[in-house]
Amino acid sequence: MSVEDYVSFQIKTLKKNNTKVLCASGLTAEIPNDEKLFDEVAKKYIEALNSHEKIAVMIDFRKTEKVNPKMVWKKIGEHVAEIKKAADKSMICSTPLVKGKLVKGIVNSVINVYPDSIPVKVCESNAEAIEFINSQIKN
Repeated sequence: MSVEDYVSFQIKTLKKNNTKVLCASGLTAEIPNDEKLFDEVAKKYIEALNSHEKIAVMIDFRKTEKVNPKMVWKKIGEHVAEIKKAADKSMICSTPLVKGKLVKGIVNSVINVYPDSIPVKVCESNAEAIEFINSQIKN
């Protein structure tokens, strides 16, 4: 079981303003309850943030329907300091894309528990997310 089987990480560039965007996408309907997998996802996410000076983030959870909320909370708690440090250094904004009620509830809870100075907007479409990212770019 590897991260690449469950989550895709790509760096894309918005044509309008040449902004780099980290696109992290869930590839399956269910994410296994595997601590090592969650640790690897966090590691790749932090590495991607640290490898760019300024980057927007789109995390696409629309395919993901089932994930263990307890595991998510546990792993966020373990990695929050590293993620916050990387985000504060390089992240312009974040746009989680969600569809299902369970995942949307988890994402909204995380945002409420770990508020950040970085603008965040939960979106339902790529167009809505890109519009939000463009609105956050300082020309």
